[in-house]
Formats: sequence, C-alpha cells, structure tokens
Amino acid sequence: MNLGDLRAFVAVAETGSVNRAAAKLNLTQPAVTRRVQSFEAAIGVPLLDRSCKPPALTEDGRQALAHGRRVLSAVEELATQVGARRGLSGEFRVGIAPGFADSALGQPLDSVMRDFPDVNLKIMSDWSGELLAGLQSQSLDAALVLLTDLGLAAKEMAIRSFAQEAIIVVAARHTAIKPSPSLAQLCFNRWVLNPHGCGFRLALQRALDRERAFLNIGAEVQGYELQLSLIARGVGLGLVPKSRWLSSSYRKETRIVELVTREGRDRFGPVIQALAAGIGRMSKRDYVSSS
Repeated sequence: MNLGDLRAFVAVAETGSVNRAAAKLNLTQPAVTRRVQSFEAAIGVPLLDRSCKPPALTEDGRQALAHGRRVLSAVEELATQVGARRGLSGEFRVGIAPGFADSALGQPLDSVMRDFPDVNLKIMSDWSGELLAGLQSQSLDAALVLLTDLGLAAKEMAIRSFAQEAIIVVAARHTAIKPSPSLAQLCFNRWVLNPHGCGFRLALQRALDRERAFLNIGAEVQGYELQLSLIARGVGLGLVPKSRWLSSSYRKETRIVELVTREGRDRFGPVIQALAAGIGRMSKRDYVSSS
C-alpha cells in the first residue's frame, strides 16, 4: 500500500468519477484506475461497486474512505510540522462562488502568491452549496461563499465574516412599478436571475415563499453585466450587488426598486460576500473554511 494509491482512491470516492479524480490529481484516467485497483488489492476487498454507473462505494469502501481521509490529513499535518522551518508549502484548494471571483482573483490573489511562493493554489468555481459540500468532504481547504443562513455551514467549519454589501432589486428605467412596493407586490413581474444553486436566488425564493408569492423566471443567466443588459431591455427584474450596478454600463438604463418590508421580517437584500483567510484584509465579503 502506498500514499499515491490511497490518494487516488479518496479522489475517486470524493469526486464520484475517475475522470474528475484524474483531473484533480493531474494523472491520466488509466493511471488512476490502476492506482485504485492496487489499493483494493492491498486492502484485500472490493471498495467500489462497479455494477452500477458511476461506481458506488461498498460498505468497506465507505470505511476505507473515512480512515483514508484521516491518514492523508495526518500525513499533511506531519509535512506541515516538519517543514515549518522552511515556510508554508503544499497544495491549497480553494473554491469561489460565482460573483466573488473579481474581488478574490485580482490584487488579493497577487498578494497570496507573493507572500506564499511555495503554496500551490488550486482554484475552482461552483455554487455555495457545492463548495460547502466540498469542505465537508475535505476536497477543499477553504471556500468563498454566500451564507444566507449560518446553519448551512457544518459545526466543524470555521466561519469568517466580512463587511456586508447590499443586494438591490433592479428594473428597467421605463418599467411601471408602484413606489416602494412590497416583495409580494412584485410577484407578477418576471426575474432575471442566476441558475439554480445561487444563494441570491435561494434567498429571494425563500422570501417569496414567506409571502406565499410565486417566482416568475424570465431569464436564467450567469454574469451581472449580462443580467443588467437583459434587465435594461425589460426582460425582468434582477438581484445584483449595488457595487456592480454602480459600475455597470447599463446603470443609466436601469433603476433601483426600493422595497418596503413588514415589521418583524428579515430585511430583503443584505448578503454576505467573502474572501478567503489569506486575502481577508483585501475583502468586503464572507468566507468559510474547514477548521
């Protein structure tokens, strides 16, 4: 048994695919398959049920995954302790929710790369829920996510919050909407939103559910500038960070819809945005990492 075989098995188990595990480990698919088979041979029992597609973990496989994670974690801790004198090094896996990349991958990233030259950054982007799952499975070391509810984060995760940024409701300038409407009064309007998985959309859906109102989708697209272009054309209302609207080329063609909320209800709009621990000083957003 060797660590390379163990890492291959854990990667396949966590990603659910030999293809994704190969990409994660920078290996070919046949190489990953051979390593997993070698690990199974060393253990002496099948760890993957290959009768289904994609292969699923057997009961022995689930136990091997739990123990394997602890072994790899102990090896990483050993490497960290032994190598502390020569500075921090190794692979740092960070996930970034869509919408946060502009802040995280600019000057803050430059600072991290300058201050930690021996750290190998591995960056991926996905919705906040998927990134939280990655933290739980230990396939990620940190993630920049939107948390509309702190209860969504597991107890073992360390949460670091940064200054909030207002999320505004935006409409085309010519859209006929009564002054200071309630959220329920907007239920007949269509919306231009991110696809399923977006925290902003989930917060809006929950707010409408509390009002027993319907979410009418006019467009599902990613990218705030693209969304604002559709909003300016009258496709629907949108939810965007105020800073993105202020800097948008469509600002003059759109306007903010000032909502009125009922007493005792959560105020619609504020969200936490995040940056990872190493770039926290540059941030105005919200970050979650495994402790």
